[in-house]
Formats: sequence, C-alpha cells, structure tokens
Amino acid sequence: MSKIIKIEECDFCPECGQDGKMERIVENCSCHIVAPCSACESDRLVCNCCGLEVFDGEYEELDDA
Repeated sequence: MSKIIKIEECDFCPECGQDGKMERIVENCSCHIVAPCSACESDRLVCNCCGLEVFDGEYEELDDA
C-alpha cells in the first residue's frame, strides 16, 4: 500500500530527508511577454540535493513491504 504526501516549496526532500530541500525550478519563462506564463504556472519541484522531481506537489510514498 502507498500513501500520497503533499510537498511544498522549501519542504525537506522525502527521498534524501534533511540533506535536500524542494525548490521550484522555472525554465523557459515568458512572463516578459504575457504573465504569468505556463512555465511559471507549472507545479514542478526539484530537490536541490538528489534531483528528485515532484509534479503537482504530490509524492507517492511506497511501503517497504
């Protein structure tokens, strides 16, 4: 059985724990044309330590069964 964990910016990474924090990474921003752009609206968080990517702020934690 697994459970969904809600992850937000600056939370500790669920994979590497206290070593990494989740950051919002924005690539190809076009807010200078029309704000807010789709790149800034996307909800992708990346761990600054292990590189784990979380989309829509949800992480599925699997049991060790």
